[in-house]
Amino acid sequence: MKNELLTIGNIIKYKDEIFTISKVTADMVEITNATKTLDVKIADIKGMAITKEWLEKLGFDEIDKFGYEKTSHTTYCKSIRYEISVRAFFNNDEFNDITVVFNDCPDGWSAREFKHVKYVHQVQNLVYVLLGEKLEIEL
Repeated sequence: MKNELLTIGNIIKYKDEIFTISKVTADMVEITNATKTLDVKIADIKGMAITKEWLEKLGFDEIDKFGYEKTSHTTYCKSIRYEISVRAFFNNDEFNDITVVFNDCPDGWSAREFKHVKYVHQVQNLVYVLLGEKLEIEL
């Protein structure tokens, strides 16, 4: 993992325990959970795999048995109204991909798949960049 891909509030795994990042430096992170706070090397932390349970904890709504969606957000760019939705899709119970859907674009709608997004902290960062919403939970 690279430090520039981590932000305060990201959920990660360290030695099979779940933590939230509370501080990021060049090669270290401060991580916290309900019982401890640790300073560890970034190289020693792992991403949390995306699951339906994690998406629900982060405020995603189930849209059908195959997917979850973070509530659409309306934004304006050059006086044009856009609704942006972040959707996560599953094949059976196996995570498949994250898709960002832009509704109400001048040409109708468009979608972009983010196949490289595999971890909870990546979903947190994507939603923050696109929707301006920090997805944090108390561990």
